[in-house]
Amino acid sequence: MFKRSHAQIFLAFLTVHVLLIGVAGYAAWSLIDKSMRQEAQKSAQSVVRVLTAGGFTLNDDVLQRMQDLTGYQFQIVTANESVSDELVVVEIVNGSGERVAINYQTERYHDHVAVILFVTIAFVLSGVVIFIPVAWFIARRFARPLETLSLHAKTIGSGEWGQGIEVKGASEIESLSAALEQMRLQLNQLDSDNRKAERLATVGTFTATIAHEVRNPLAAVKIMLQLIHKDHADERIDHILNEIERLDLMVDELLGFSAGMEVQLAPCALESVASEVQRLLQRQADHADVSIEITGAAEVMADERRLRQLLLNLCLNAIQAQHDGDGYVKIEVCKDGLLVKDGGPGVPEDLLPELFTAFSSRREQGTGLGLHLAQHIAHAHGAALNYARQEEVTCFSLRGLKAVDAQSNNDSDK
Repeated sequence: MFKRSHAQIFLAFLTVHVLLIGVAGYAAWSLIDKSMRQEAQKSAQSVVRVLTAGGFTLNDDVLQRMQDLTGYQFQIVTANESVSDELVVVEIVNGSGERVAINYQTERYHDHVAVILFVTIAFVLSGVVIFIPVAWFIARRFARPLETLSLHAKTIGSGEWGQGIEVKGASEIESLSAALEQMRLQLNQLDSDNRKAERLATVGTFTATIAHEVRNPLAAVKIMLQLIHKDHADERIDHILNEIERLDLMVDELLGFSAGMEVQLAPCALESVASEVQRLLQRQADHADVSIEITGAAEVMADERRLRQLLLNLCLNAIQAQHDGDGYVKIEVCKDGLLVKDGGPGVPEDLLPELFTAFSSRREQGTGLGLHLAQHIAHAHGAALNYARQEEVTCFSLRGLKAVDAQSNNDSDK
């Protein structure tokens, strides 16, 4: 394909070159032809005036002498005799109707025409030699990148968006390459988003069905255990009830994922939410040799059950990230949110762009829904959930919750 472009550019340049040289050669020939024709006409007029004024008779001797003097071939033609375009004709003013005809296309004329023809051919041949490297250079600089872009465009049109487009070439081609690469990335992202949306819709329907089927027997088991515990107090039953409560939160989490996130705002003590999460995860934290510490107190307008889900996911991730023992989870209550810090290794750099995306977990038993739902809960409260890693400390921050007094002021303003 590159050779074909090379040949096309070469032929285009050569065609334009030949046309320009041809036009220039024709113009030069026309100028010489007109100039020598006018010169011959002036010579003929001068000869006619001399012959008429001197009363000379036109015969072969006189015509030969005129030829020797001027270099032109003279001949006498009658009034009705036709002449060719090569002759310049001047009438003789003697009443005879005879005319003097001069052939201006002399040997000198043909020499000039030969020079013009030679120069024209020389320029055409030199153009052939010059335009071969010029065409190769232009084809390499412009045509080849365009052909590459054309192939990439066909590939993108066929639905294959995985191969990147190298941005190089002249500034215009570089801009075109960048635009095509941006389009490829957008198409790839749209395709990925569509696939995720289809997957989420399928999983949502599936999880809603499973959650509904699990919730009813789970509630029955919980009620029966509570009745048994009422008659026979046992610490083991307490542990079982705690685990059932965690399962109930997970079921509610799955239902929230499938049906959409709705929150019921009410005054909520953040330290109370943190304490409840600590109670639910204490047994698992002890098993992993991870301590849970709570500091601070604040009251905000929030959905306590949803915040418990959010904080439970963050703390559970922090516990599971610390496998070597002597780990810690610090829950710091702020006036507008919570900070969850741990001493784990943090999130891998390549996973950060998809940290809050559904199904992005790399843990063998992870679903990839925890942080995704936590972010949805934060957004439903008008807050933001962010990740940071500083000085070997991993921190998830929930900020932007409205304080109770601020909410009360807003209600009074209304």
